[in-house]
Amino acid sequence: MNPEIKAQWIAALRSGEYHQGKGVLESVWGDFCCLGVLCHLAHKQGVVERVKGHDGQIWYDEEDGRLPCSVLDWSGMTSDIGLIEEGRASLAFLNDLDGRTFDQIADVIEKEF
Repeated sequence: MNPEIKAQWIAALRSGEYHQGKGVLESVWGDFCCLGVLCHLAHKQGVVERVKGHDGQIWYDEEDGRLPCSVLDWSGMTSDIGLIEEGRASLAFLNDLDGRTFDQIADVIEKEF
């Protein structure tokens, strides 16, 4: 992963600026998955379009809820789910199902990426 983007992502997750949500990259209520925070950073740098989908949710480039290829390329991530070695879990799993906080996820990103 690109070290500069990794540092920005970790700082954003720990900043308190983003409210953690589940199941979508970004909700209409302003909640973010940890991967949605990465997309939002990419959007702020002009890498990806932020679009309100037909269902009212916020999407990045496409309406499928996955990390767009443009964000993968920009960030240097190798997987659209943020796959980590720790038990083959993913960042999406840690955010949505495992109940980890953004601070805890930032620790995992710091260590594993």
